[in-house]
Amino acid sequence: MWAVCRIQGSGGKIDNISEAGTILEVKTSGNKPSQLDTDVNLQLTMYSWAYRMLFGTPERQILVAAMVKTKEPQLKIIKTHRCEKDYTKLLHLIASVIACIDQGLFYPNQLNPWSCRYCAYLVECEKEWPL
Repeated sequence: MWAVCRIQGSGGKIDNISEAGTILEVKTSGNKPSQLDTDVNLQLTMYSWAYRMLFGTPERQILVAAMVKTKEPQLKIIKTHRCEKDYTKLLHLIASVIACIDQGLFYPNQLNPWSCRYCAYLVECEKEWPL
């Protein structure tokens, strides 16, 4: 059974969590996502970390249901997992970003510029990095 709870932040939310502890993320894309992209996705790492903090136990699995918008639409299911090393990297990255923000350093996200529209520091960032 799905839809046990919804965890929402300012820029995204976990699409679904099953009673059995599976995190399900639904994506749409024009290209098939790779296993590597899924394995290093920071959003999924944050969801896994949040799950463990909220429920006090590891999730059973993380699944991405990727709906690929091609001539013949496809559904690709990708299974991934996270470990302590992933959380250590995530928390270090968060601490580094906070330190930069505290120092007034705002760098644009060149890897995913779409995420900028949700950023609370967009105005400050655009002053230094005009689009």
